[in-house]
Amino acid sequence: MKYKKTHTDKKVAKLHSDKIKKRKGIVNQKTIKNKIILEYTFPDKTLTVYHGTNSKHVNDIKKQLKSPTGYHSAGWYMVATDFESALFHATPEKNKDAIVFEFEVPLTNEKWFGYPYFWPAFERNKKSSWFALKKTLPKDFIKKIHKIKYKDWLKQKDLQY
Repeated sequence: MKYKKTHTDKKVAKLHSDKIKKRKGIVNQKTIKNKIILEYTFPDKTLTVYHGTNSKHVNDIKKQLKSPTGYHSAGWYMVATDFESALFHATPEKNKDAIVFEFEVPLTNEKWFGYPYFWPAFERNKKSSWFALKKTLPKDFIKKIHKIKYKDWLKQKDLQY
């Protein structure tokens, strides 16, 4: 169900928006003629996804996983529904831990599975789908940060995903 609230004070609008986000709501904010309009919804489900990286990017990702541009040479971040794919795509420096972020992302699935944070999935197989980020994932969605020893990461590289 979608909700709508109009504010004239920026501080009150920010407090209201923060309160909604704290409850895992999804907020879209726009300003029309000095009125701040918050449209929001509370998702009916969440999706666990994983993103592999290296230690250089951990602090930036802890703030937010940005979209549509990021560090990835393709120009966007990808996440996977399976841990192994994310681990395979992690890029640790030699003899340093590989890092895999685990995110719990609220979804409305209003337009397609994964909406509003992801573009439609590429289904690799029955076990795994990959998503490109459509919208930035805030730090509140981080469930866990996994550190994987370099030698274990090499084993996963050999296994593929």
